[in-house]
Amino acid sequence: CIWTKGITRMRVPVRHGEGKFVTDDRKLLDRWAGSGQLVARYVDPSTEYPGANDEVLPYPVSPNQSWRNIAGVCDPSGLVFGLMPHPEANHSTWLGATWTREDTEHGEGEGMAIFHNAVEYARTLL
Repeated sequence: CIWTKGITRMRVPVRHGEGKFVTDDRKLLDRWAGSGQLVARYVDPSTEYPGANDEVLPYPVSPNQSWRNIAGVCDPSGLVFGLMPHPEANHSTWLGATWTREDTEHGEGEGMAIFHNAVEYARTLL
């Protein structure tokens, strides 16, 4: 997925209301996992390597109880990206939930990585 290239973890706001990823074909999730199309999941920030099994993490870690805690998927080409959290709402560190408690210089937020990846991919086509 060109959008998530090189991203291993990202804090992004969740505010999608009723959005939830489900399917009546559980084997679909295995196929998508095998082809690298399950590209974003809700994870417990207290764990370093969360499992990717069917166990759904509790609220608020998995805010909508999506299967396998899925937060984002890509099509087979890697160009079409469906995402429930909102990286655009974390384009600046000023927008982070903890910005008033951080002593670091403010600048670009974690959410910008997704957009940088898209721009870099587009540049390769020029």
